[in-house]
Amino acid sequence: MDEPTLESLRALLRRVSRNGMTFTPDFSMNDWNRLQVAAHPYPELSSVQRDSLRGIKAVDGGSLTYWPCKALLSSGESQDCVYVVRASEWYPHWGVWPTDDAGKHELPLSTVVKFEDSPSRLPAHFANALYREGESGMGYTLFEIEFTDGTRVAYGNGNAIDFLTYPPGKSGRDIAAVKAHAGRDAPHPFGPPDYRWCLFSGPAI
Repeated sequence: MDEPTLESLRALLRRVSRNGMTFTPDFSMNDWNRLQVAAHPYPELSSVQRDSLRGIKAVDGGSLTYWPCKALLSSGESQDCVYVVRASEWYPHWGVWPTDDAGKHELPLSTVVKFEDSPSRLPAHFANALYREGESGMGYTLFEIEFTDGTRVAYGNGNAIDFLTYPPGKSGRDIAAVKAHAGRDAPHPFGPPDYRWCLFSGPAI
């Protein structure tokens, strides 16, 4: 690590120490995560944002809680397929901020008026069941959805499986069952739609 980087780190440590943050003598990974969160302050939810998010069924993704939803923006537009998550849970889980990862896209909380249910999400009880099953392989999850009319569709997603590209005429209300790690031999499994991460600071919902 070069000297300018070291000096920047020292300055950051001095600043957070003045704010009452202390670290273990060996500077553990937990200390590093806390330092990262302190160095990347995200805004807190407004009362309107918080109230609207309480109407969204959360999903337990293991070490962090997601709120998969649609965001209504201050521009008057809407952004579907948005994961809302606390920054203090995000960084220890992913180890990188969305702005520093080319594979992730961020929606700034400051652009959001409120949140509402997404028509593209997998119902929470099915998503929770898939998360409990874990990955199908390194960095990916395979599963098969059976709809109430008997049709089956295979999906191949990464580690975030809450948003789906539904077949025409289908929605989450039409799902009869979800089978984890199935569909490996499907020639053209459905992939996930584009999604964004929206991080916030402060207490949990």
